[in-house]
Amino acid sequence: MHSYALVVLSLAALAFQGAAACQGATATVSAFSGRDSAVISAVPFIAEVSLTCTGGDSTGAPGTLYARIGQRTLPAARVPNNKYQISWTEELSEAASGNREIHLYTEAGYTALRKAMRSDQDISSVPSLVTVVVPHSTGYSGPWINSEVMAAIMSIVVAYIALTNKSRLLS
Repeated sequence: MHSYALVVLSLAALAFQGAAACQGATATVSAFSGRDSAVISAVPFIAEVSLTCTGGDSTGAPGTLYARIGQRTLPAARVPNNKYQISWTEELSEAASGNREIHLYTEAGYTALRKAMRSDQDISSVPSLVTVVVPHSTGYSGPWINSEVMAAIMSIVVAYIALTNKSRLLS
């Protein structure tokens, strides 16, 4: 019984330490989104978020993070130097120009978010660790006139000019 209480207290201390590891986080984001919609069927988005903690243990990183983009939740991949990478795709028809808000959650925040989703509560009431914005502008969707159509039009124009000049020379 004594060892069970010790294990519970150790886990509680570990959870408290993880929660206090990064308070008041600020983030900078470096983002990419595909813009050449002439050759793709889904628009890729990649955001690399660099976190800086201002309170608590500022040397510690928050560990595992989860991202919420709209109604979708994704894990954030941790890369070196307290950076996290989030990547996702959107269908070409749904990827309108504008900003995408990425809400980052710690494990405790993600648990609260999932609980709010299961009980059909307002998910915007769940506080995130930090929110970053990824801009996107719709891309190039190809030329106004395809090259095949332009070649057909040009061949008709050349044939018309050739036939009219031929008829003028013969008359």
